Amino acid sequence: MKTIETAVREAVSPIARRYFRYVDRADLIQECYAWAVSHPKTVQSLADNSQAYLTRRLRTIAERYARREKAVKVGYSPDDELYYSFTRLVELLPDAFDPEATPPQTGYSDVASSRERTFQEWETAIADVRQGLKQIPPAAQGQLRRYVVDNVDETDPDFVSAVRCLQRRLGGPRPHHGGLDNDDAEA
Repeated sequence: MKTIETAVREAVSPIARRYFRYVDRADLIQECYAWAVSHPKTVQSLADNSQAYLTRRLRTIAERYARREKAVKVGYSPDDELYYSFTRLVELLPDAFDPEATPPQTGYSDVASSRERTFQEWETAIADVRQGLKQIPPAAQGQLRRYVVDNVDETDPDFVSAVRCLQRRLGGPRPHHGGLDNDDAEA
């Protein structure tokens, strides 16, 4: 059985690499230990079920902390973050490639936060996707354009890979927040 030290190290490592400009590894480790000390029943329950569950929960704790620190340093709120789902990106592609596209007549909204019902306008979503398209490799751009022009099957592996590339450029898929939403709740 792994120790809590091993679980913390495994949880913090990918987060420290991703957010190295915004947070120190030591702060992430400290945040994980602080959570573990304040939630001993949850730690024991997760460790008893599977060490992987404990590591995943600690990774969630570390990522939430890193995202908050990044927001403070960059000057926004974590609630301002928007993550585009695979399906949403596929729906936006035709309009993103059409320079004369206009907003839909019916209301367009996309949930920007799981905690607040903040809506993003269609124009902003299209601008985000267009900017992301400029930043991905030409081969991926071409694959996405072929989808729009030639009606490539959405299950085509090259198309799926290109959409995932665009999704990562736009901030990646929504971070997995396993466990309880309320960090103070004890399971």
